[in-house]
Amino acid sequence: VSQRQGQMAEAAAAQAAGEAADTMDVEGGAAPTEITEAVIGELTALGKQLSKGRKKRPTPEGLASEADIGEYSEQGSATPHSSVKQGISCVDMHPADKTITLTGGLDKSAIVFNHTTNKVVAELKGHSKKLTSVKFHPDASRDVILTTSADKTAKIWSKSGKGYAESATITAHTAEVTGVSVHPTGAYAATVGMDAAWTFNSLETGACLKRVSDDKAPGGFTCVKFHPDGLILGMGTDDNMVRIWDMKTQSLVHSFEGHTKKVTALDFSENGYYMGSTSEDGTARLWDLRKLKNVKTLELGSSATSISFDLRKLKNVKTLELGSSATSISFD
Repeated sequence: VSQRQGQMAEAAAAQAAGEAADTMDVEGGAAPTEITEAVIGELTALGKQLSKGRKKRPTPEGLASEADIGEYSEQGSATPHSSVKQGISCVDMHPADKTITLTGGLDKSAIVFNHTTNKVVAELKGHSKKLTSVKFHPDASRDVILTTSADKTAKIWSKSGKGYAESATITAHTAEVTGVSVHPTGAYAATVGMDAAWTFNSLETGACLKRVSDDKAPGGFTCVKFHPDGLILGMGTDDNMVRIWDMKTQSLVHSFEGHTKKVTALDFSENGYYMGSTSEDGTARLWDLRKLKNVKTLELGSSATSISFDLRKLKNVKTLELGSSATSISFD
């Protein structure tokens, strides 16, 4: 029986990739405090739509080539955070205006910075400890920012006048919150933390619809990312694994093993068939989500802190951007 259950779990992960606990309340209104059948229906319908659409979607024009990336050079720098407690811990780029960045610092604040005017657009203060991740909502028209912190909270910020105001605080974690990922619907976000738990939250109200604990990841979760179809959720662990969860059942469907130190970042390919991960072990690994195995490992020489697939539709080559050395690498 246990063998059959494992086979079913792996099949669920592969299907979601190809096609595609606890409950806690937080402040934010009278929205449902669980993942209802209606919510599952919304996720499932969009997942099917996205799965079909991305297979036909053409490669965007104007993508930088590997040669172009090789010629990149620093165009400027800024130090917008506190000079007393220096250090930028995380960064994101505006989805529509690439001259604007969002950074989180050891000074407990997030800063929106315009690199054309070299001026701070907004400073977001409210966390009581260092920030661990920052994220612009991918839909620029929403003007929403998400932040996570070592203070055990995640915050949702909305545009207010010339700046941003805190609209909700998610308090479902009991330890440092390490990452956040926005669901393709744009209406929800998942967070992970060092308490070995992940949460699924409404961005409209800040309500935590689901909190799931994982007793097989005692070291906690270090990063999180939704699959392009939104039906599976990937997260890295402090004990070297990448865990894949089915969003329809909120159950663990597969664990990828291979890294020998903490997983620092992960991302899914545009076609949804591959996942890339980086680790403090100094490697980047490419995983085939249909075959459920590691198909390529690159020795980087040092730990990478971020990873991102580009949007090219290539059958045999997958290009990844790797930080912190900002290396562009092709998997053949």
